[in-house]
Amino acid sequence: MNNLPDSFKGFFDNYLLEEWALSAANSARNLGFEHMLGALSSEHWQMVLTSVAARMQMRGALPPLGWKAALAQHVGRQAD
Repeated sequence: MNNLPDSFKGFFDNYLLEEWALSAANSARNLGFEHMLGALSSEHWQMVLTSVAARMQMRGALPPLGWKAALAQHVGRQAD
């Protein structure tokens, strides 16, 4: 990834963030949380992150370093 042009890397990173945000929203709904992702309690947010990580692993993807903070910022949360 480091050899990619910045514009493509930015597009790819934004695509991943959108995919993770959609996965997080689906996880929150499946867990019975009706609030927006940014309004979830810390405990519920951790449950959502665990679910998103499991979905990544089921697809054969290893969550990259910093993904939790990037996703939190993307959905309007403070990074823990």
